[in-house]
Amino acid sequence: DGVAGGLAGLTGFLQSAPNLRYDVKRVLVDGELVAVHSHVTNGPGDRGTAVVDIFRIRDGKAVEYIHMIKVS
Repeated sequence: DGVAGGLAGLTGFLQSAPNLRYDVKRVLVDGELVAVHSHVTNGPGDRGTAVVDIFRIRDGKAVEYIHMIKVS
């Protein structure tokens, strides 16, 4: 929970994938919802995956991570 939990989870994930590249392609905003479309690869030769992360924002802070969709 909270910032500390989020950072701990993200740190562990990034350590397990040192070649991960997350290229943001576009950001869409509708009220308090923000969708981030990215192309994610995990090293040279990887075709990658399209990813959409959706967040709910309140008072300038992400208060909810709603979904991640992968399209191979």
